[in-house]
Amino acid sequence: MKTDMRPSISTKTIALPAMSKKGFDIARSGFGLLFVLALLLSAACAPRPSIERAKILLDEIASAESPSDERVLANNWEAFDVLGAALREDPDSAECYGAFSTFLLATSDLDMALFTDPAIKPMIEYAGNLLVSVPPRGILLVADYEGYYLARYSQAIDGRGRDVAVVLIDLLRFGKYRRELASRYGIFIPSDVAKKLSSDSNRKLLTDDSVNWFISSSGRPIYLDMSFPAYGGKPSYLLGPGRLYGEKISEDEYKRLVLGLYSDLYSFEEANKNWERLPERVNSMVQTFSDGLPHTIAHWLSQGDTTAAESLATVAVERLPHRWRAIEIFLKLHPELPEKERAKLIGRVAEYVRAYPNDRLAARALDKMQSANKVTVMR
Repeated sequence: MKTDMRPSISTKTIALPAMSKKGFDIARSGFGLLFVLALLLSAACAPRPSIERAKILLDEIASAESPSDERVLANNWEAFDVLGAALREDPDSAECYGAFSTFLLATSDLDMALFTDPAIKPMIEYAGNLLVSVPPRGILLVADYEGYYLARYSQAIDGRGRDVAVVLIDLLRFGKYRRELASRYGIFIPSDVAKKLSSDSNRKLLTDDSVNWFISSSGRPIYLDMSFPAYGGKPSYLLGPGRLYGEKISEDEYKRLVLGLYSDLYSFEEANKNWERLPERVNSMVQTFSDGLPHTIAHWLSQGDTTAAESLATVAVERLPHRWRAIEIFLKLHPELPEKERAKLIGRVAEYVRAYPNDRLAARALDKMQSANKVTVMR
């Protein structure tokens, strides 16, 4: 939902207060005329968000030689604020998308083949799904710049998870970034922890120290995607493509949350639109939404809650129609399916294997499905 954030003073219409007779006398004078002209000029010249301004800020980030560059630390906030405000001022999403795509190309080491609509839009969609996995006032910890910029763009343009703090671990080394976190999100990192983070030159050490502090001491829900390892000894919940820490959720609440995410909140429109043409790296991102399903459904079945398990499997097959994990689980839960329906579902897996022949797990799963269901589908 887009919120109208337009300035209260428009260059087209200016509401002036009602003038008394004395006021009209002043307006007739030269001084009064100059006053009115000055008011009009100040309204016309007032700074307004613009795509061009956002492009300049994004370009300064892309051209910086170091992540500690002042322009990166300052502009990484302003650029996306301006980009979002510019869209609300002039809803030309194509130009916003073009500016961001160019920026992502300049700041990423990914292959040029990724930078097409079928690739970038599912990546943005994936970032938006990460954001909606985080409870209000929660924190999304991000391990790399690409994921960070995708999440910030999704927040600015789509408004998804706007109340979520997106934190890039690599920037926690810098005082200016930590001060901005405190100012924007009320995240105050103690001086002794800040000093330790500033001195962590090893990336793994920085990541471990950061994650441990946020989970243990921030007092907020923390969400990590699958690029992070599971942090042992710390209670967590598997949600979509990641884990949620720092929340106490009853089993029934957890089931409702998972079903709600997969049924209504996650978006798979872009991923499904060009599912067979996604670069393998992007395809792997989308696949993570079904990779966690076997563990969740198996856990619910072990509790005897067949209804919840079957509901999740059904929703997953409907919303991720070519994801082999979802189909594999659905077939196991529904042995009573007519042969024609089983063949149709297995045919989807065969299509997936043809599109992504390097996914060996999918190929093995297809062989097992064909054998167990006595169905053979041409690859």
